[in-house]
Amino acid sequence: MEDLSGQDQANHTPPVWDEAAKRDAESQAVAFMRAFARPDLPARDWLAGIQPFMAPEARDYYAAVDPRNVPASAVTGTAAAQDGPSAYVATVVVGTDAGDYVVTLTRTAAGAPWLVQHAEPAGG
Repeated sequence: MEDLSGQDQANHTPPVWDEAAKRDAESQAVAFMRAFARPDLPARDWLAGIQPFMAPEARDYYAAVDPRNVPASAVTGTAAAQDGPSAYVATVVVGTDAGDYVVTLTRTAAGAPWLVQHAEPAGG
């Protein structure tokens, strides 16, 4: 049976939130933050660096960001995935030289890549 996205539901394996999922989400969040925390780059280069980590719907939003306004310039701490209500969504706290950032990622199925939806300094 096909769903509205055109994917075959019979072959869709729902993801689980386990240690492997946590590690994958943490790794993707850190990789994104290393690309994001580059206020020294021209906007075009900065955007090209972060887009591979992002969900398509987030790319338009971040295209309007001026990287000179990003306070972080380096990932300095560890990443810690938080347990949440769904195995499709991960919230990862990543330490930077400007304090902790909260990175929200999503995935569409088991084995699908984690993609960044949003990142912001902890506390808003």
